[in-house]
Order: sequence, then structure tokens, then C-alpha cells
Amino acid sequence: MATLGTLYRKYLRGSELKGPATVEIVAVSHVTVRPHPQAEPIEKWCLWVKGLPQDTPNGILIGPKAEEQLVGIFGPVDVNQLRGKPVIIAPKEIRVAGQRRTTVAFSAAPANGQVRRPAPPCNGVSVVRSTFETR
Repeated sequence: MATLGTLYRKYLRGSELKGPATVEIVAVSHVTVRPHPQAEPIEKWCLWVKGLPQDTPNGILIGPKAEEQLVGIFGPVDVNQLRGKPVIIAPKEIRVAGQRRTTVAFSAAPANGQVRRPAPPCNGVSVVRSTFETR
């Protein structure tokens, strides 16, 4: 069922992510967007993914920092080679012009398809081992 407020949105905001999610890249394309209604249109790269909850936009606009993260994961490959590859996306707090924003950060998906999450602290002391959850 569709939710009002998401009917015409194509691009995911970092603030919409509740935590890490493993998604599959289904396409990479060049898109024209307007940062705000009075701005001139600009060209951006977009990763189209599957694996997000229904009513969640499946396009992720990427800039230079996201590209650096993706190169760190996959190497300097042709964008068409990303199709079908799994990747973990997660919200990440950043500062832009002194204001807090939440962006989408990328990290490598384990070969077994599990998302690695840190163990909760034990009596205020971090636990060294990690837990795994299957998505």
C-alpha cells in the first residue's frame, strides 16, 4: 500500500534509514535534479537499489564522498559492473555549512549476506566481539 508523502519521491534521504541495510544495486544512471525549486538543474549520479521497505524511495544520489566509499568497496570499475552487487547503506551524521545533516554512507557487504553490528556495551565497557544478524 502506498503512503502519502512518498508517492512522487524517487531519492532516499539518509534520515529515512533506521540503521544499516543490505541492498542490491540494480542500476546506475545519470539524473537531472533541482536542489530546490529556484535552483538550476544539475547532473548527479544515482544508484538504484532493491531491498528497502515498501514506500521507501529506491534511488540514492551520490556525490564525491559516496563515490570514494564505493571505490573503496569495489575498486575503480565501470559503473555497469556494479549491477547485482550487494552493499550496506547506513545513515551517517555530517555537518554542512555548520548544520547537522544525515547522509547515506556505503560499506562493503559480507560475502555471506549478513550485516555486521557491534555488540552492545556490557556495564559501560565495550565488548570486543561482534554479533551477526541475517537480513
